[in-house]
Amino acid sequence: MQAQRHYRIGTYHAPRGYAQRRWGYGDRLPNSYYARNYWIGNFLIYSLFAPPSGLVWVRVGDDAYLVDEYSGEIIQARYGIFY
Repeated sequence: MQAQRHYRIGTYHAPRGYAQRRWGYGDRLPNSYYARNYWIGNFLIYSLFAPPSGLVWVRVGDDAYLVDEYSGEIIQARYGIFY
């Protein structure tokens, strides 16, 4: 889903080995892409809903992904939410 609003959040510091790509529903992020330092803790500021237990919002580049915090499986994507 393309984000309806866009937010300036600051520079993205990619994990080692990062390659820019658009991920989608059902894809699995590499572990380093959803490490705790990429979690979006203040999701309400960015018009994201509170994640259910076991899921977290993570930032990957300009996008936000709702992922399973244990497997990295993407449940939902918001493309272009950050700039």
